[in-house]
Amino acid sequence: MAKDTLNFAQQNTERAVQATNWMRAIAEQNLNQSKAAFEGLLTIARNAVRGVDQQAAAIREHSMLFAEETLSNTFDFAHKLVRMRIIPKTIRGCMSE
Repeated sequence: MAKDTLNFAQQNTERAVQATNWMRAIAEQNLNQSKAAFEGLLTIARNAVRGVDQQAAAIREHSMLFAEETLSNTFDFAHKLVRMRIIPKTIRGCMSE
């Protein structure tokens, strides 16, 4: 009977070790899957940020071009006004005030 009790205890111990190993394997597999999912999410986030950065750079470039063009047109217009021999009445009125 002592031998049966010893065998029973050994079998229970082996089963507990097997269950522990099985649970550890499942936990490791879940961690690997979670890590892969988060890496995928980070890749998507990086691509989205990169796209926003590219769009912002394009908008910034266009804004600077428009500002340069506006400034150039303003000075061209001012030069033309200065070169005019006859100043229109509306401008004369603004200058006298």
